[in-house]
Amino acid sequence: MKYLLLCAALLLSAATMSANEENLLQNPGFENAGKNGLPLSWGISNPKGGGCALDDQVVHSGKYSLRFSSIDSYIACQQSFGEMSTLDHDFRLSGWVKYDNIRNDTVDFKTYHLPFFGIWTSKKGRNSFNFNALSLPPGSSDWQFFEKIYRREDIQGMIAKRNFADRPTHWSIRINISQQPGSVWFDDLSFVRLPAVVNLRAQLNSREYIVNSRNAILSLNLVNATAEQETVVRVGITALDSQTVLLQQEHPVRGGVSAVSLPTRALPVGSYRLTCTPADANIQPAQLLFNIAADPFAE
Repeated sequence: MKYLLLCAALLLSAATMSANEENLLQNPGFENAGKNGLPLSWGISNPKGGGCALDDQVVHSGKYSLRFSSIDSYIACQQSFGEMSTLDHDFRLSGWVKYDNIRNDTVDFKTYHLPFFGIWTSKKGRNSFNFNALSLPPGSSDWQFFEKIYRREDIQGMIAKRNFADRPTHWSIRINISQQPGSVWFDDLSFVRLPAVVNLRAQLNSREYIVNSRNAILSLNLVNATAEQETVVRVGITALDSQTVLLQQEHPVRGGVSAVSLPTRALPVGSYRLTCTPADANIQPAQLLFNIAADPFAE
């Protein structure tokens, strides 16, 4: 009964998603077949590397699923999305997978690899970073739902660590099966662009100020906000070792940058915490640290 209720909830969730979000994958349920018996809209690399075919006997829904079985070398099935600049949002990748006798071990110097399905990047036809949406233990499983949220900032952060000349230039959604004697089925896949999350960006013009010298300038703006969106941000300053509020102000903030002068020049020497709390509970607060230092030229 619990399993049936779970399936019903997942199906309802999928139906709601399909009504409100655009699936960026073409032929995501593998219902449209080409003359070669392979799914339309999916590019197949090295199809002679093992068994890749539409299956009309084992399906999650509809007429077909996509089956991989007894892969001696490797086989890939993908849809390309172009240059890395188009990876400009957060995305959600989800679907259903079933597998039978998959392995993840090494026997007689041959290593069997677990299935990959996710974002695959490349440069001049050579593989680069990849981000797997699957986390499957070896063995067998009936149909199970999987979901992975890809955060643009996380992916960009990993890529930024590479030398510029080695960074990937293109990306795709890819199924990659390498040296796998078992069988894997995919069905009812979904890849959707998530709405941009509105964040509060707070920045000080310095992290250290001289006592009795100048006030701190705080810049505030809402990232990914619409032209009409506005919230009030409560700004508070406390000593780093205390909860006592030494300064508190409120400022309306929109998408454009607002510069605020904070009367910090009179604060004594020490370390301080500046907290910016939006009135809109859906926007995460921001916190900054700064110091007030003694005047090195004071007598």
